[in-house]
Amino acid sequence: MFARNTFLPGLDPKLCDEILDEVENVCRVDMYWNDGHPGMGEGDNKTGEEGWELMYVRLRGVARYDGDE
Repeated sequence: MFARNTFLPGLDPKLCDEILDEVENVCRVDMYWNDGHPGMGEGDNKTGEEGWELMYVRLRGVARYDGDE
């Protein structure tokens, strides 16, 4: 949604479309749900709805200094 103007602004529009189509195809495996791949989507799969879902992971880290350099 934001990639075209943020990451790909200087590219030929046709090349930009090809890149975005490829990214969509790569993401579809894990992030698109339908009757055959129900996932955790917001829609009602019993009615044949389908759609994208975002994956969100919170990463936490701890920094520790033990005195040695």
